[in-house]
Order: sequence, then C-alpha cells, then structure tokens
Amino acid sequence: MYVVRHERFNVYMLTFYSISKDAIQTLHHLNRILLATRRHIQADPWAGLPELTNKEGQICSHSCHTQAWSAGTILDFLETAHKFSSI
Repeated sequence: MYVVRHERFNVYMLTFYSISKDAIQTLHHLNRILLATRRHIQADPWAGLPELTNKEGQICSHSCHTQAWSAGTILDFLETAHKFSSI
C-alpha cells in the first residue's frame, strides 16, 4: 500500500495543475493517485490516515494511527480540485 505523503500533496497538485494543458485529465490523474489513500481510509479501523509512513507507505510503528492534519490535507486537495473542476 502506498499512501500519498499528505503534507506535500497540495503543493504537488497545484504545480501539476498549473503546468497542465488538460485540466480534466490532470484531475483524473491526481484522483487516481489518491486511490490507495481512499482504500486505506476505508479499511483502517480508525478510518483515518497515519501521521507518518515508512518507505513505500509501510506502517511506521512510532506513528499515530490517525492525524487530523493528514485528513485535512486531503480535504484541502478535494476542495481545490472541486474549485478547479467548476472553472
């Protein structure tokens, strides 16, 4: 399982979108990146995203199971993507 490194995802998304020639294709691509994250949230007993992950998204034993800022970053992306898609 590879979960997106949330703290940088919005910066990546905004940069990727700003240089893209096809906004719809870009949004589809960025949403595909989040599929593993979505599956993790659905399968996780905490229904959240971990604070940290190790290489390739492996669980970090010293990490909190769920962090508000991790979920907040994804929500921020989804809000921004919604704004882009309604332009």
